Amino acid sequence: MPTITEQANSAFRDYEVPGVVLSGAHRPVPSEIRSLFGSIDASVKSTVVDAYGAVGDGVTNDTAAFTSAFASLPASGGVVLLTPGKSYYTTGLVIPPWCGIKGDRHLPTRFTTNTSTTFSGLGGIVVSSSGTIKLSAGSFIQELFIKRLGITFPVTDVTLFAGTAITMGGDDCRITGVTAVGFDAIVKIDPALTYLSRYIIDGLYGDGINGIIIDKPSFASSVIKDVQLWPFACQPNVTIGVLRRSGYGLYITGAQDDTWIDNIITYGFFRGVFLQATGQFNFGKVWCDYPSAFALGSGSIGLLATANVTAVTFGNLNIYGCEFGIVQQSNNTEWISVGQAHLAILAGSAVTSTGGDLRFDNIHIDNTKGFCFNFTNSGSRLFARGDVHTIASIAGYNSLGVLSLPSGAVDSFFDVDVTTDLPLASILHFTNTLNSVSIASGATISLPVAGDKFIITGSSNISAINIGWGGREIILKSIGGTASLVSGGNISLTEGNGYTFANGSSIHLAWDVVANLWRERWRSNQIVQFKQISAGVVTAVLPGLPIAADNAAAIAAGVPVNGLYRTAANVVQFRV
Repeated sequence: MPTITEQANSAFRDYEVPGVVLSGAHRPVPSEIRSLFGSIDASVKSTVVDAYGAVGDGVTNDTAAFTSAFASLPASGGVVLLTPGKSYYTTGLVIPPWCGIKGDRHLPTRFTTNTSTTFSGLGGIVVSSSGTIKLSAGSFIQELFIKRLGITFPVTDVTLFAGTAITMGGDDCRITGVTAVGFDAIVKIDPALTYLSRYIIDGLYGDGINGIIIDKPSFASSVIKDVQLWPFACQPNVTIGVLRRSGYGLYITGAQDDTWIDNIITYGFFRGVFLQATGQFNFGKVWCDYPSAFALGSGSIGLLATANVTAVTFGNLNIYGCEFGIVQQSNNTEWISVGQAHLAILAGSAVTSTGGDLRFDNIHIDNTKGFCFNFTNSGSRLFARGDVHTIASIAGYNSLGVLSLPSGAVDSFFDVDVTTDLPLASILHFTNTLNSVSIASGATISLPVAGDKFIITGSSNISAINIGWGGREIILKSIGGTASLVSGGNISLTEGNGYTFANGSSIHLAWDVVANLWRERWRSNQIVQFKQISAGVVTAVLPGLPIAADNAAAIAAGVPVNGLYRTAANVVQFRV
């Protein structure tokens, strides 16, 4: 059958794509197709599906023509080209290994913002609701428009969406520059597979009940980037309800070793991003949006991480309009880290956790109705830096506040430092008291693996502290206890051979991995002596006094206040 270089004086002379090099009336394989095959040159066979009897009217079943076109390609691979403007109907295609289909859908230059009317005249592939385009190992689709049979634009009833547009059925498959609308799912993985690795989704515009469903492990670097999952097929419909989807924008389960996901936009999905039993991969920029007028009571969540989700990082996470921003339901010690986060216009709490560890290096929360951080598991951990603005409570939601913690929460696990423009009384709200872990004194004490602040109780001497490692630093404090630390064993103190705790006193120790012991960094709130200094000369040594409340009587008595000491005569005294 004829190849693309043999199509002189045909309608394909007007087929123009980037990378085509003209040579008289002949057209070699486009350079971007060559790149998919590495070292394969222009001799790679390429053919046009019309040459095998395809009609391309959107009604006639062209499945057999595609099958014949693929059969004409060598085992080393090739590409089947579509005639621009034609719509090829199929009941389902299986693209052989290292083969592909290329259309003329150039994203986003031929896409009109916020309207589906331009879809009506687009050529591409029309798929029945019971069919799918299945990719085999190494196969690809490129610059292709795909729609479900029977869809007209703009769509006013999304219950008509059915079937799966694209099924990935083998390693190394690629989806590049594709628009697919009108399906229950835009991309799925063949259920017969146990894993799928090194797949690439690069440039995907999709409108379906579900977007991309990744439910198999990937054991080598896979890529999902430049994806917009948006109600394209329904616009410019002003009925906001039509713009919502009851499924998942991006659904990921199974180990994803070093998978990279970047520049993702989801709109209107019940779950913008859903993670389950997965980890060891990275997100770049993710944007999850939802029509805020429908958020209250919808149960919509921007990011939901369920059990066994760990070692997942986000570079930039933006969530708007959902009922809940981030919900973590993982096991404790399973972690998610976010570099930059912006959560806004939410009908409920911005961050909710029933278990797991969360870290936000810079989080901005505004216009949320509920808590900024709502934690119900005392074993969870939270680190957050950023700012909070304009929180408003409404019926059925938590009271106004930044932080809600469960009973038994400890300060070693919750580290929140945010600026805010909220009224003073609302800056930090705890539903329960935040305490440190208590450890009974004894000759040898053992610390929990997690945490860095601990309360020492009792009155025993402590000469050894277990569970130390390079880089670990701890703060030990007492509330009413009279225990002592003793130099020796694996404790080295800088001031004398002992340290006796008093009410409110504390000491900071760091583990010396070379000497294999704890070294004192500093101590505070200890009963000490003071040197009275006048004109640079020590004039007296005053008796030791404990730290007291910051009040006029304490100042007049020369009692230390906030680390700075003054007598009634205004002579500065420093602790030694």
